[in-house]
Amino acid sequence: QMQTERLAVAGTAAPLSRTAFFLGRYLTGFTEAHAASKEQSRPLFMVIYDSKHPKRSKLDHSLGYFLEYETTKKLVEENFVQALIDVHADGARQFVPADDPLENALWVVVSPKGEILRREGVYGNPDEGLKRTRAVIQAWTAKSKPPEGRLS
Repeated sequence: QMQTERLAVAGTAAPLSRTAFFLGRYLTGFTEAHAASKEQSRPLFMVIYDSKHPKRSKLDHSLGYFLEYETTKKLVEENFVQALIDVHADGARQFVPADDPLENALWVVVSPKGEILRREGVYGNPDEGLKRTRAVIQAWTAKSKPPEGRLS
């Protein structure tokens, strides 16, 4: 069961302990998360939710199932800067389409340069979570590799 106090302070790093969603450290503010993404040259795996929504954008259900498999959690930890951000925190609103009331949490993958690589509602299914996570890793790896025979 997720401890809600981990989500209460926007813009600060979460404890290094495990959560129901992520393995390892995750960030709760966009500015800090984007800076870490640039510094580490890794894309940002950002989930945006609404803390003022009665069901918190179905965060427990949707993200809980999306990241249910340990394999998915390990892939996310190893390949991304992890972030769980309240839409009311700094910089998060810009990634939410104007017509999205955040009934469901929003998954956004952002490159270190700030380019949106993927944006969609968090799909509450562990098979889809693994499949979609692998797909975005594969796309990022292909995009960030220098062409064959050329040194970067």
